[in-house]
Amino acid sequence: MLATLTTRDGVTRREALRALAGAVAAVQASCYQRPGDDVIAASADSRPELVPAGVTRYATTLSDGGFAAGVIAECKDGWPTKLDGNPAHPATRGGSTAILQARVLDLYDPQREHGTCAAWADVQRMLAVTRGPVWLVLPPQTSPAVAALLATIAARVELHVVWDEPVAHAAAYAGARLAFGRPVELVLDPARATVVAALDADWLAAMPMSPAWARAAAARRAPGPAMSRYWMAAPMVTPTGSLADERLAVRGGEIASVA
Repeated sequence: MLATLTTRDGVTRREALRALAGAVAAVQASCYQRPGDDVIAASADSRPELVPAGVTRYATTLSDGGFAAGVIAECKDGWPTKLDGNPAHPATRGGSTAILQARVLDLYDPQREHGTCAAWADVQRMLAVTRGPVWLVLPPQTSPAVAALLATIAARVELHVVWDEPVAHAAAYAGARLAFGRPVELVLDPARATVVAALDADWLAAMPMSPAWARAAAARRAPGPAMSRYWMAAPMVTPTGSLADERLAVRGGEIASVA
């Protein structure tokens, strides 16, 4: 006996919803832990500014290589979910970078859950019995509070601090010393520049004041006689290079000859 089979190309709405519900249930089941592992408790002292399912914004400051970056932290139900530049801060002017956007993930690092923070009393007891020198490895700091803590430790024991930064500014400061006689930080005013020549310097995205500089530079990029021009020489593609009117691809060792 032969049967004729008919095929159907489309999917009904009921079938689509059934498949979607099954997928969501499978994802939720994979996230479940054993019963009794978690305890859900209501907050005993909720802050008056918090609105259930609402958005609350706070002004705060992050450290970027020792530089302060003023940001606005967007929180939902007490959980920070978004960071943007603070329009009132001179280093950001309401702008942001990819690194700044990713900093909110530091709060949700799994390693934070397993570590414990030592109380200052515990540190004092440890320093009281320590007779040899104390070595600390810290990122660059400009915080007066951190400086005061280091001074307190140095008054008790011999203290050595090693400043560690993945992207150090030592070479830039050495060049500034040659040019100006002392290590100074570069401060740009892109709104006044007609031509900006960057030699392996991603000044629109990778420097402490890049958000503010990018905001100021945008005012001179409107097409017209007053439009500023960007020249870039670098060994790799960067956000600044992608916006440059003229980009020269050279090796890192050839930047000095280009200059």
